[in-house]
Amino acid sequence: MAAWANFFMVAAGVAAILAGLIVVAVAVSLQQILKYPHLPPRMRATFSNLMPVMMTGLLGLVPHPVSAFAAEVVVFSAIGWAIVIACQREVMEHHFKAGRPAVELIIGLPRARAAILGFVVGAVLLWTANDHGLYWIMAGVVVTLFSTMMSIWVFMVETMR
Repeated sequence: MAAWANFFMVAAGVAAILAGLIVVAVAVSLQQILKYPHLPPRMRATFSNLMPVMMTGLLGLVPHPVSAFAAEVVVFSAIGWAIVIACQREVMEHHFKAGRPAVELIIGLPRARAAILGFVVGAVLLWTANDHGLYWIMAGVVVTLFSTMMSIWVFMVETMR
């Protein structure tokens, strides 16, 4: 895992920076955000989506058994996934009440769920002593960061209506 230290450090840093930007964006635009009932849960989901990246990055830097790291990745991924699912359910309810097109949900919702698969598959592979699990975790990080950037973009567009 030592060879992956730079990756984990950068992943945790990028996730922390994005989380900080989300907090600032919410603070600056709070009144505008609250005008649209689907935006607060969407923002919570976007913020929560970063948790597995940040925690995996930080825990990947700690010298401890790979099996313990794998278990930690599963735990934080499951927590992040559960929060995202709850938020997405709320987003869908508001979305349909507002009569917005379903295609918007089809494009946006699966990204966060797909990202978690990389973390979970990677952790299971690491648990079974297969180092390819790190590549799956890397894919989960990349998909999560991409998904977060897309969500932030949509969020900016939504608040500027």
